[in-house]
Formats: sequence, C-alpha cells, structure tokens
Amino acid sequence: MRYGDLVLFTGPMFAGKTNAMVREILFRTYFTGPTGVAIYKIAFDNRFDETCLVSHDGLRVQATRVSHARQIVPAGLQFAFFDEIQFFSDPNFEGEVVECIRTLRGSGVDVFCAGLDMDYLGRAFEVTALLMAEATRIERLTARCSCCAAPATHTARIDRDSDRFVLGSGETYSAMCAQHWFSDLRSNRTEDELS
Repeated sequence: MRYGDLVLFTGPMFAGKTNAMVREILFRTYFTGPTGVAIYKIAFDNRFDETCLVSHDGLRVQATRVSHARQIVPAGLQFAFFDEIQFFSDPNFEGEVVECIRTLRGSGVDVFCAGLDMDYLGRAFEVTALLMAEATRIERLTARCSCCAAPATHTARIDRDSDRFVLGSGETYSAMCAQHWFSDLRSNRTEDELS
C-alpha cells in the first residue's frame, strides 16, 4: 500500500492558510464526493462557527470537532484535513496527533494541515515543526504587514495577553514583517516573556 502524502500550509495569522486548505478540500471533494474525506478542527475553536471550518474571509466547510486522538480514525479515508494544527497538543488535545497523522499516512491517506508556524514570541509550535520535518510539501504563506504592507512572516499580539494558546482574530493578533515584529517585541514584552 502507498504511504500517503503530507501537505502543510503554514505561516503567520492572516496568511490564507485555511483558505488554501479549503481550496484543497473543494478540489478533492469535487472528484470524490464527501465520501472518504475527513475534516477536523480542534474542539475548543468556536470563533466563527461550532461545526464548520471557517477562514478569516468567510470560506466555510463542515468539520468534525475533536479533542482526543481516538476520534481520528483512518478507516475508509482517502483524504484527511486538520485546521489550526498548532492547537492539536496539550492542553487542547489528548494524545499524539503526529502519530495519528503517521497512522493515516500509513493507511494510504493523504493528509493536509494548516497552522501557525510560530507563536507571538517567535517560538516554533512543536506540532507544526514536527510535521514540517515530515511533510512531502510545505507551502509557507505570508500575510501583509499591518505596519508597512510588506510580506508578513510573524504574528504579533495586540492584546498583550501572555497566554500561548489564545483564539482570536484582528482584535487579538496582527501580522508583521520581521522588522516591525522585532521592534514590537522589544518594546512591548518583558524579559520574563522573552526568556
């Protein structure tokens, strides 16, 4: 049996990661129908809709909310999609999602993931980093810097909360180019946060 592909859409907030994945979902289901396709979202993400995967500009598809690895089952699947993959870890998710994805791929399932590569302090999200190491294709997307409109590669926090896993949109996060992100980080964060 063929080992499935792993495609990862990653980058900062507002880079179009979920949009890119929704396009893949629509393309795959156009030819196969909804049979053999699973779309997963982390259970606590209810920003735009309880049961749909929704992009920041309103694209939406029905999704299954999950909080545990046992909810991800490869039987009968051709394609599996995971949105906000960085959240598929403790305390939001029980079990090892990377192992789940390996199991899916070992069953011949092609897996697509969308998620942030770094948090607001520039620290790699562990799940995303592990998947990047195993991906057969990585699409690193950029947004527009909220300060200068240059390509944005980083996510900054507007609300100055220090929690790492916070759901939000434009009221909480901003996309920034490296120059503005470093400047914002130095001027608005404490030494404790940066260490």
